[in-house]
Amino acid sequence: MPMTTPTLPLARGLAVVVTLEAHRARVLKRPRVRRGLDALTGTAMLGFGARLAAEHA
Repeated sequence: MPMTTPTLPLARGLAVVVTLEAHRARVLKRPRVRRGLDALTGTAMLGFGARLAAEHA
C-alpha cells in the first residue's frame, strides 16, 4: 500500500519522536545527569517526608 499524503506527515512525525526519545535516553544515561536526577529525587523525597511529619505532629 503506497503512502498517501495524510500518512506521510504522520510517518515523519513518528520518526522525529523516535529520534528525540533515543537522544533523551542517551542523555539520561550519562553519569553526571544520573547523579543530578538522583540528588533532585532525594531532595524531593526528604521534602515530602518532612511535610508528612509536620502534618502528623
